[in-house]
Amino acid sequence: MEVDPQKEIIITAGGMQALMMAWMTVIEPGDEVLIASPGFSSHYEQVYLAGGVPVAVPLLEEQGWRVDIDAYRRAATENTKALVLVNPANPTGSVVGEGELRSIAELVLEHDLFVITDDPYEVYVYDDLDLFHLLSIPEIRKNVIVCASFSKEFAMTGWRVGWILAEEGITNQMLKVQDSFVICAPTISQVASLIALEESYDPTLQMVEEMKHRREIICARLDRLSDLFSYQRPQGAYYIFPKILPEEMQNSVDFSVRLLRESGVVTVPRSAFGPTGEGHIRMSYCFTREEINEAFDRIETWWTKRKG
Repeated sequence: MEVDPQKEIIITAGGMQALMMAWMTVIEPGDEVLIASPGFSSHYEQVYLAGGVPVAVPLLEEQGWRVDIDAYRRAATENTKALVLVNPANPTGSVVGEGELRSIAELVLEHDLFVITDDPYEVYVYDDLDLFHLLSIPEIRKNVIVCASFSKEFAMTGWRVGWILAEEGITNQMLKVQDSFVICAPTISQVASLIALEESYDPTLQMVEEMKHRREIICARLDRLSDLFSYQRPQGAYYIFPKILPEEMQNSVDFSVRLLRESGVVTVPRSAFGPTGEGHIRMSYCFTREEINEAFDRIETWWTKRKG
């Protein structure tokens, strides 16, 4: 697609600032924003900060954490202003397919909504899937605000540099917000990003291949704990969101605290990812193969002792 870099792209101090600028630009107090649940916790926090009202829309776990289009339609009201889309998703690792995205596009046009896409993981897609983006649908381009980051694609998390793509009528208002927040992204980070874009892409492709191997490891290790966890196989990103099976252990906060204290393994409880999905924890496989295996060695030892 053709983009005017002077009028339609803004370089930001990370993807998080890009998202906050989007909310501060399009949300008025009381506006509702549809957020998939389980979903990224900062989306809720940022919508609140902008004066909006986050509305959780449950995903379909049994279908691999797929988007429930009917649930989105039920959640949309006259107060709905926007929805946020993360694809691949955090914390589930699910990938939203073209059919689902076209249904979302219909909803967007029907209610004249903004779509804020949070795209830090779009390079991490597995199983030979083709990632479809809403910008491929020309009818809704004016409704889409793309927020992305160099952090995951180029391993530049600490450099804090990202970008926004939107039509000029949106970006020229966003620049007012950016001037109030940070004025501009750090020059040194912009130079580093330019180097990342112009040099070989092989390191990124190697990271993606490595994540595929780590996904296989974490799924195989979860299979060995089939009386403790069930899970939906992730298709993207580098997270998995397993379900805790024993009923007496399904308070995810208590479970994560106990696992930390008794085995030294850190997981993130469901409560960090919205109001639905209790009884789940997030695990990340953006660690070395050795670290993943050691973590599961500890979990297996801990679980064996607990079972007696």
